[in-house]
Amino acid sequence: MKIFLDIDGVLLTKYGDLAAGAKKFLLWAIEHHETYWISTRTRDGSHRGALQAFHGKLDPEVIKAIRPTSWNVLKTDALPLGSRDWVWIDDEILHAERDVLISDGSLGRFLQINVDKNPDALAALNEHPIFVAF
Repeated sequence: MKIFLDIDGVLLTKYGDLAAGAKKFLLWAIEHHETYWISTRTRDGSHRGALQAFHGKLDPEVIKAIRPTSWNVLKTDALPLGSRDWVWIDDEILHAERDVLISDGSLGRFLQINVDKNPDALAALNEHPIFVAF
């Protein structure tokens, strides 16, 4: 399965700290799934923004093991719409992105994780039913 990961609010707190369980989750995701960055930091299709965001917090090889995506206005432009072999993890979603997912019948593939509101949100994510099915 493809996992599309936002950075801020999902893996990093609003203060720029690595979220509880982030490293463990990333290592699990990389080992078991095809992982992609889908963040404003990597919207140009490079690792540069992710490397800057996680500088001194994660091994650069972990960061580079996750493929960057490129998109312009909506993150949904980088998603494999029409397929059901993916999940998007983000702390928030734009109304227009929600509308795209609804039109595609894939709103259930969006998992909202906000570590600033729930610091333990990543702890058991790999046991979420959407992952257990794969």
